[in-house]
Amino acid sequence: MLSKRLSGRIYLARLIALAAVIGPNAGVSQPSDTEALAKFLGARSCGSTGCHGGADSGKDQYLTWRRRDPHSTSYAKLTGGFGRLMADTLDIDNPATDRRCASCHAPFATVPPAHLAKGVKAKEGISCESCHGPAQSWYLGHTRIDWTRKDRRDAGMRGLSDLYERANACVACHQNLEPELIKAGHPDLIFELDGQSADQPRHWRRIASRAAGAWLTGQAVALREISWKLGSAKNAKSQDQLRKRQGLALVWLLNQVAAAESDFEALPAVNTASAPDVWSQVSRASDAMARKAAAYVWEGDAALTGLAARLCATSAAFKEPDEELVFRAERLGLAIDRLLKARQTGNLPPAVEKEMNALFALIQSRSRFNVAKFGQQLDKLRAVLTAGG
Repeated sequence: MLSKRLSGRIYLARLIALAAVIGPNAGVSQPSDTEALAKFLGARSCGSTGCHGGADSGKDQYLTWRRRDPHSTSYAKLTGGFGRLMADTLDIDNPATDRRCASCHAPFATVPPAHLAKGVKAKEGISCESCHGPAQSWYLGHTRIDWTRKDRRDAGMRGLSDLYERANACVACHQNLEPELIKAGHPDLIFELDGQSADQPRHWRRIASRAAGAWLTGQAVALREISWKLGSAKNAKSQDQLRKRQGLALVWLLNQVAAAESDFEALPAVNTASAPDVWSQVSRASDAMARKAAAYVWEGDAALTGLAARLCATSAAFKEPDEELVFRAERLGLAIDRLLKARQTGNLPPAVEKEMNALFALIQSRSRFNVAKFGQQLDKLRAVLTAGG
């Protein structure tokens, strides 16, 4: 179920903890020497009133995280009733220390003690350094006016203004989920960088002209992660059908974009019987698409509306029942929504909002998905868009 139109890698901490799992070829850069040696100082190191704990706009990042950001309560989800129920199902004694749970919900629990400053606890959940990198090497210098962005990066700070780097920082915990966790009751995850960022209480500046690029970058990175798993020899015999269907849906969607936008190349064709080496090709191709998408800008609202309308024109593919189509529909609905929300015209016109709401209502449940009605709704939405919506 897509709650609020979206389902609900913590970067360095997860890389340290799970490097053996995700491997060096997953498309994510590995920690630099500076990062590998630096310590995490904890969120409180950022929270003084003179830094990021002040009340003024631009100085309240720590307060925004602590008071309003769901990432600050991720640890608590492990110890609550549902977390305990899942742990019992998986025969996990303590989900707050088990890597399957803690790597995303309590990343500091999976970091070797030598990398943690005194007093840093896993209970702070997903905090500043989970995304920006261990602060010891850049903590004292990152506010200096003579430091350039390159200086900060060289010191180990991840500014995340680059959309490709930002997607890499988020994707594993918002996309990669082992089949056993889903079977135990964990909600399935769909990574969508722009929409999920927009739903967060922001402590960063959102540049509207980059919103569609954030969407496309996120989708390509999500496919890279899925297809890397499907292409991994050690995982080839144990791949679940859910991951494969997610990968097929993303390949289909991104190939629709490539057909409409000549700057992008089509991804290799795959099917449910594709060999791991084909999925490995998809992984490399989708990573190349993500890198290009991070710098791609659509020229004006007409270009965004046009692409959304062309995606609606895929309605002919939604006629006959097929168990793969609900996965395409989920990704397609999110894609059209983000493209239209990226326009500079502000809120959606009432007629477009009405048809978008009707479209999303059809993809709230996989078990009740009606493929013919979804295809018809795509036609209705396209008609509104081409009429000037």
